[in-house]
Amino acid sequence: MTYDFPAYARVFHPAIRMVKVDGEEAKEEELSWSYVCTVTGRTPHAAMQWESIAGSLAGGNSPLWSTDPWPGSLTRNQVTRLVAILGAHTVTPQRCYFAMWTGADLRSSDRAAPTVQLGIREMVLLSGPIEASTASSDPDHFQSPSLWWPEDHAWCVATDVDLDSTYVGGSRECVEALTTDDHIEAMPISAGDSVTRDSDRLNAAEGP
Repeated sequence: MTYDFPAYARVFHPAIRMVKVDGEEAKEEELSWSYVCTVTGRTPHAAMQWESIAGSLAGGNSPLWSTDPWPGSLTRNQVTRLVAILGAHTVTPQRCYFAMWTGADLRSSDRAAPTVQLGIREMVLLSGPIEASTASSDPDHFQSPSLWWPEDHAWCVATDVDLDSTYVGGSRECVEALTTDDHIEAMPISAGDSVTRDSDRLNAAEGP
């Protein structure tokens, strides 16, 4: 069974730089793709691709950030914000489901959960309140679920292990709340939009 949604959004995984606050130990700061566009002179839009907007600064070559957007996972800050937004757009926030790729670092207790085959990837299927999406088995590296959705199927969050963006389907009101939020970078998209690296024809046309 498949579910179609009235609207969709793309959530961009941020680049990371380390900053010191008041001389204390360096902490992670998340940089939006729109910010990177201001640095590189590229145009932010829903189909932009990291290699197109970062140019020669991609792949660890930037003095402005230490880590490119991480594929396969949102940051904990992003998931926390999504919980606040999406939790207001379901009547079953305490009954949600989470699919985790078995190739990720999982707790032994999670590996004992039922599994489901989604395409070429095997997933363990977990359940709990929406806040469980912020949990991680590795304290040093946060891993968000590959898929998560509430029991009422009001929305669904999908993060492919090979992509540096996450996709959310939901009601028009839900997607509008997400894409207009000041604390997370997301843009509205269509269900048929391409997700490949050559999708960004606008910035590719502008040249390096």
